[in-house]
Amino acid sequence: PNFIKPENVVVYKSQDAIVVNSKDTAINAVSIYDSVGRKLFEKTNLNTTNVNFSNINANNQILLVKVTLTDNKTVVRKILF
Repeated sequence: PNFIKPENVVVYKSQDAIVVNSKDTAINAVSIYDSVGRKLFEKTNLNTTNVNFSNINANNQILLVKVTLTDNKTVVRKILF
């Protein structure tokens, strides 16, 4: 199948950072958007299974975290930050 199991990519808040973990496949890129669709952060060419974003100035709003894996599959997660 050409889909990502929900438990394989996890996005969570840890203190003042957003952490992205991929269980099986390495992460190629991560983009973070606010609820209006503005891109706040982006990291590319990562090739890792764990990514941290710190120094985020987003108080009590929903952020969309777009994760692209090295196999070109993409998943979007919502997080309250």
